Amino acid sequence: MSWGYWEAWSVVSTAGQFLLNQARSYAQTSYPQSDTVQIEPLTALVQLALLGLVDELNTKVRIDGRKHKLIIQKPSRMQGFVRTLCQDSHDDLNILEKLIKRAAQIHHPEQNESVRSIFLAAQDGLKSLKKTYEKKPCNTAAALENWSTLVNKACVEGISFEKNESIPDKTKILMEIWDNEEINRLANSIKIAKGHKLQGENSELELELEIKNIESILNGKRILWKEKNQMLSTKW
Repeated sequence: MSWGYWEAWSVVSTAGQFLLNQARSYAQTSYPQSDTVQIEPLTALVQLALLGLVDELNTKVRIDGRKHKLIIQKPSRMQGFVRTLCQDSHDDLNILEKLIKRAAQIHHPEQNESVRSIFLAAQDGLKSLKKTYEKKPCNTAAALENWSTLVNKACVEGISFEKNESIPDKTKILMEIWDNEEINRLANSIKIAKGHKLQGENSELELELEIKNIESILNGKRILWKEKNQMLSTKW
């Protein structure tokens, strides 16, 4: 007996729902919530700087705790589906405030010109994200504006640990991830990429290559951070 349309649709729908549930279950175990993920702070700021280079309306960021990184999601037909599948939310971005503060406490942009340039480039990424959210019914745009102001404060005044605040073990490890020479090289690469961006279509290939160079540096630091992070179980 041949199946009718509705019987076939029912089977396909049930199978599709099963696969969706399985994928969501995987996403829940693979991508921890934003208040528990461990992402290296300066690496996150550089990724925001890369977002500023993209500067495309409706570009969003997802927090990938499993890979210790931020992922730039350019606008596409699949963006909403992927975010729903992985249960992403604009509320996940709240971790950015913590990352900015921790990066400032460790690397002192008020004292180091290269670090300051990275912070200001990250500010461009925050402004790009703000464009995406400013017409949406949420407080994310206002929060992004506050975090942009926080970047300015970090660059001028610095952000210190509280007087009686003990420095967590994970923060001590973070202090060992980058040295000054690497930071200088990274800041210079971002400067070069921004120059290519300003030149427009004539430098698209050069911009792409420079971004890949920066991402290669970040990937190495993520591996190092993951190795050191596994040595400790405490949260910072």
